[in-house]
Amino acid sequence: MFELEVKYSKLFTQKGKQEFERELQLVRQKLKSVDNIRFQKDSDIVDKMMTTFHEEKCNSRIRKNNGEYILPVFNDFLPYSKLCRKNNMVTGGSVEKEFCAREMLDKYEAIKSAKSAPVTKCISALKANEKARFEKDVDKALIALHVGISPQLKLGAKLNLLKETIRESDDNTKDYSEFFIDLNKYFKKQSNEYTSIELIAP
Repeated sequence: MFELEVKYSKLFTQKGKQEFERELQLVRQKLKSVDNIRFQKDSDIVDKMMTTFHEEKCNSRIRKNNGEYILPVFNDFLPYSKLCRKNNMVTGGSVEKEFCAREMLDKYEAIKSAKSAPVTKCISALKANEKARFEKDVDKALIALHVGISPQLKLGAKLNLLKETIRESDDNTKDYSEFFIDLNKYFKKQSNEYTSIELIAP
């Protein structure tokens, strides 16, 4: 700070009071100009980009792809929205194959015949069936872990019990990752007549 004061003092002496004040005013105007502010902003963006270029990226899109999307697909779980689309609701299409594998072909035909919000109705029907299928898998897992199940327990309570048992278990030989997937977003593919790649491809 002292060196800066000395430099300004010398400049003031060389230019005189009026010339110094005039140039100081011009500098202040320049600093407040739109072009300078834009240049400074762009420079700050570049500096920030260069300093963070090699840092590990952790934005929401990457988190979604790595944690909430890729893991389910590896376990044969797929988003409802990827299956239940109009272009998949054709004769012999992936929607028909999935409903057939779940013994819901009559339900699917009724939805198609109604012609009213078929995509929404397909998703609702598939979610209801998936919840029942999922609950059976939870029951099987609890029994395998020697955990007693009360008939009054609902799916949410069973799932919490299973997750707690898994966390306390020392057995690392079994994969329980499918029980940690959001059932409101994903279903487990039951048909072998179509591939997951068909649905997740852009």
